[in-house]
Amino acid sequence: MRNLIGILIMMLSCPLTIRGQDTLDFVYFNKIYNENTNKEHHMSFNILPITDGYLLQGTYNWLDENTETQRSFYIAKLNKKGEYEWLKHIDEGFEINGSVTGNLLIETAWNDILVGYNNYKNYGVDNTQKIKLVRLSKSGEILWQKEYSDLGASQGPSQILTLDDGSIIIVGVIRYEGEQYSRMLLMKTSLFGQVEWLKTYGLAKTSRGFTVQQTTDGGFILGGDAIDEFDNHDMYIVKTDSQGNQQWDKRLGSEETDCAAFANILPDNTYLINGCITNAQGNHKLYLAKLDTNGGLIWEKTYNNLPTYQAFEDLCILEDGGFMATAFKFGTSGTTTELMRFDSGGKILWQKGLHLNEGKDCYLKDIDATPDGGYVLCGFQYTSPQYSWVVKIDSLGNTCSYTGCDSTYTYISEVTPGVGDEPVVVSKFRVYPNPASEEIHIQSPTFIQHITLYNLQGKKFPSLQGGVSEGRGGQTSQASLNISHLPKGIYLLQVVTVEGKYYHQKILKE
Repeated sequence: MRNLIGILIMMLSCPLTIRGQDTLDFVYFNKIYNENTNKEHHMSFNILPITDGYLLQGTYNWLDENTETQRSFYIAKLNKKGEYEWLKHIDEGFEINGSVTGNLLIETAWNDILVGYNNYKNYGVDNTQKIKLVRLSKSGEILWQKEYSDLGASQGPSQILTLDDGSIIIVGVIRYEGEQYSRMLLMKTSLFGQVEWLKTYGLAKTSRGFTVQQTTDGGFILGGDAIDEFDNHDMYIVKTDSQGNQQWDKRLGSEETDCAAFANILPDNTYLINGCITNAQGNHKLYLAKLDTNGGLIWEKTYNNLPTYQAFEDLCILEDGGFMATAFKFGTSGTTTELMRFDSGGKILWQKGLHLNEGKDCYLKDIDATPDGGYVLCGFQYTSPQYSWVVKIDSLGNTCSYTGCDSTYTYISEVTPGVGDEPVVVSKFRVYPNPASEEIHIQSPTFIQHITLYNLQGKKFPSLQGGVSEGRGGQTSQASLNISHLPKGIYLLQVVTVEGKYYHQKILKE
């Protein structure tokens, strides 16, 4: 394989789900943001469906009072029609860079959000990137933030996820000071961002990590790329155990310089690898492979009949083992995004173009399933004028045909019964009263093993172990926790059952 600069492929994932539209009311919209403003390079990279709309993450540039270019890293709230409700700056400065490699905006077990990005600063090394994590409420208030400025000379996050216990997994790139080549990075932190372990992987030369998912055995499957001592550039897959120790790796690709790879977990626990390969003429072709749990190749496909497509941009695994994918389509009239539906064997069932403006380069970077059975995607128009772009589609890829449209909007909110002060035996986890001033009561479907309470700064308060009483019929376990001595504020409750299940709840101390 030839010695060429690696091609960064940006790929994401969405929840394992597929639904049909089972109501007459369905929201479609196709909207742009930043028209008629003085902002530049306005882009959106990640979108997260929440109960009453969507959270959108991106960046834009602007000129300060000294006419120097600054960059804002923002979180915006959209309603269910895609209309702005608010926009908040999370960080500012030209050193800020929102990574476009996907899944850096996620929901946590406590119903708030976690976002990761790069912070470029001069630490004495050129092109230094530092991983930064910020935890926010869904209304955009910062709960805590962490910058990892002491891990290495150059690093950046590509994807984050949270585990059942609330801890955080980060995949990305790291290059230590004095070293020529970067390494694929996998790092685990506590639920408040303190580093617990860090592992690196790769071949003899530059290696990068772009995606991570947790496997059924508690380990992790990583996707990225790597270059060996002979300058062969391959798609690179690594499987680890739960502590990040490498169990096996796999190289995929052609005899030319290929894209990076994204490893997806299928319903049968095998792995779907998506990326692109390069032929002798330098043209990129869409590529898929299926691996068994030991990394053995089950099948692989190269899509030679799609010559204008460079790489998969996003992919969602569906319940039937098939998947929905997006790819960039390059043409004389600009770059567009194509939505494709595949069966479990990699056959294309149908494809549709998602358009914004003819003759402009328009990219969709993230796709997520929505509760109504559709999907929401976000990206940007890169050709000037630059816009953020969000589009809502149904499960067949249908949406508005013109920018700014939306459908008739009817939304029936699910009403959750209030929780009073009197305990009742139920078959699910619950905490009451909340808010509380003196004592909270905890009820679990199974026996409670451990209870831990944290404040938003990560401080642990005395935990309750054992001493729980059996509920009615032996079906529940109950415990009480005295919080009268705690200052007023918001706390995070974590309950672990004897079966190893985790339950999380925010507590408001009055």
